[in-house]
Amino acid sequence: MLSGNWAAWQVLDDFTRPFLTLYSDQDAVAPEEWRPFVARVPGAVGQPHTILAGGGHFLQEDVPAAYTDVLVSWLKEIDA
Repeated sequence: MLSGNWAAWQVLDDFTRPFLTLYSDQDAVAPEEWRPFVARVPGAVGQPHTILAGGGHFLQEDVPAAYTDVLVSWLKEIDA
């Protein structure tokens, strides 16, 4: 049986729709873990990947206003 991560990368390697990453400056995996997505996911190229100040691993809980502002702004931009 294939691992979930491997199966996800099989899809993401060919994902051409816009793909944004959001991380926090206080998350253990930030600020470097967005880089594999940009390197491998075609839709991540040229997107405004963002590292938010003050949050932990759960951005939507830790810095909800900043998270929402960046996400909604990006969604409006790609929908334009």
